Amino acid sequence: MAKAKRVKPKARRMKESENRNITLMMILKNKRACIIIVCFIIFIFSTIKLTIWFTSNLASESQITKLREDVISETSEETGETTRKIDFAKIKSINQDVVAWIEIPETTIDYPVFQTNDNEYYLEKDMYKNYNSAGSIFLDYKNVPDFKDENTVIYGHNMRSGKMFADLQKIIENQLGNDIKIKIYTEKEEKEYKVFSTYISEPVREPIQTILENRAEFINTAIEKSKINFATMPGEEEKLLTLSTCDNRGKRIIVHAVEI
Repeated sequence: MAKAKRVKPKARRMKESENRNITLMMILKNKRACIIIVCFIIFIFSTIKLTIWFTSNLASESQITKLREDVISETSEETGETTRKIDFAKIKSINQDVVAWIEIPETTIDYPVFQTNDNEYYLEKDMYKNYNSAGSIFLDYKNVPDFKDENTVIYGHNMRSGKMFADLQKIIENQLGNDIKIKIYTEKEEKEYKVFSTYISEPVREPIQTILENRAEFINTAIEKSKINFATMPGEEEKLLTLSTCDNRGKRIIVHAVEI
């Protein structure tokens, strides 16, 4: 009977070491493969998200551009001023939630304003009530739609594309000077406001006050916080308008204006 071949201890250890190295290499290869797969999945997911974001923004602005062409008519007066009229009946045939139109000269802010029974709905809904990351410009749900409250509040996204309320950045960066008009059109009248304060605010869960507990304190605090000294100051009776959007650091840009 043939004798079993005896493996020397040193050879055995070398063989075991080779096996461990092979196993380790296989594990490392599998890890690399997993990392590559995960990175590829993240890349695909990010690409899809970016495509959806870009498509949504493009679609939103295309809708608004067409709406402007359909519902806005402008007439030049002998004084050199331009009279603008908004066909709210046409807008209501698309969306009954429309309450106003906001325009800030020398900016891209020229949009319909919607209102529903909360401050969440139009964060990601376009004027057709379809999902859109750009959302819509909307009035605080606590405000009356005729802008007769002490402080009427309007919200909108600060889009990287420069749309919606992105141009509020121009106000706080003092690119528009210290005499800034905001025009509000409703079905019954045209209102004009002038900015008197703008500042960066910490994000808060609670909406901005629409009924002022202490008007004088509210105005004084707003003026003290303002980064710019504006040409207009509120009196004791005029109605206020507040615009709010996010900045690029997770805080909020606040713009206060007074009706003139």
